[in-house]
Amino acid sequence: MSGRHGRSQCHTQPPTRRWIPVTAALLASLTLCGCGGFGSCGDGPGIDNTLASVERWVRVVSSPKATEAEGTVEMNFEVVPVDAERDEGSRRVETIAVHASFLPGVEQGLDEHDDVFLALASTGLEREMVGCVVVRDADGNHHLVGDCMSSGEEGLRQRLKGRYDGTLNSVIGLTDRQRIKALLRSPT
Repeated sequence: MSGRHGRSQCHTQPPTRRWIPVTAALLASLTLCGCGGFGSCGDGPGIDNTLASVERWVRVVSSPKATEAEGTVEMNFEVVPVDAERDEGSRRVETIAVHASFLPGVEQGLDEHDDVFLALASTGLEREMVGCVVVRDADGNHHLVGDCMSSGEEGLRQRLKGRYDGTLNSVIGLTDRQRIKALLRSPT
């Protein structure tokens, strides 16, 4: 069942997990889920760890059309790097490892002229890869796309309430784990 930007629910079967060698600090947060992404299928604390583990952000300018591939694929994306100050670097083509479940949401976001951001991590992984895709529409609404990410979005929306979109907007470009975790905490 897919929704806006290719979001879908986790399968009813337990996901197959493949452990990747990672540092002790990232071990709990960087398991590959059989239904897409790294983190606990985008659920509650898993999404916090996924976002806090980001080491680099890029905004997608263009991408190849979504494929029927499964699992992690390498795709050529035209991107611009984004940093914490929202400064964008030079446009370039990069080959990026991405779970195929993210691709329909990336394509739909670009088709709708939304901003599409890839959150990348590499520490302890075999290679740098996309851990999360954030789509920001023209109205400033943020969506997490890809299999199983809707539960992470739902959990963040419930916890952050009216701060959800502002918080996600603040997280884009950040790579400081503690600062990201602080932003994602529930309001007091």
